Order: sequence, then structure tokens, then C-alpha cells
Amino acid sequence: MAHIEYQVKVVNGHLVFSPPKRGKERDVPLPDRVAHALRLHSEKFAPVDISLPWLRPDGPTVTGCCSRSSAAGRSDGPWKPVLVEAGVIRAAEARGAA
Repeated sequence: MAHIEYQVKVVNGHLVFSPPKRGKERDVPLPDRVAHALRLHSEKFAPVDISLPWLRPDGPTVTGCCSRSSAAGRSDGPWKPVLVEAGVIRAAEARGAA
């Protein structure tokens, strides 16, 4: 189960925190394989606290704990091994092959 309290969005080229879809916190059930892969990922890349404006670039600053996808905080690729392990994509897709 994943508890979703907020999301990060891009507004006018700036990252901001905002409520999740439909403005409601929720618990999202995860298949065991996905939960396991996410747990392994979180062990390698521990969540971090970040501060961003709320709702709009000039909104009040709030701090939240966010999962990250790599040591540098980038999302370009590190999720692919997790998706392969979870059976969401094939290994060939993770390497960029068709």
C-alpha cells in the first residue's frame, strides 16, 4: 500500500507541491511484486525532504518527504530496472530496444 499525500507538478516552468488527483489523499494498493521493487528502490535511494511552493510558484513554501529516482534526483532511467523487475516493461524496453 502506498499513501499519497501530495504530488510534485510543473507550473509555469517551476516545480510546486499540489494535492493529489481530485484533491484527495489516498492509499493505493500495490501488487506484492511492485511493493517489493519499490521497497528495494527506497533502500537504495532513500526519500528526502524537499521544500517547494504550494500550488503556484509564488505560493507559500512547504516541506515534504519525496521519493527520488537516483542519487542525483533525476528520473531518467533508474526506474526502468524497477519496472522490469515488477513485470511492467520488458528488459529490452528498458534498454531502449523495441
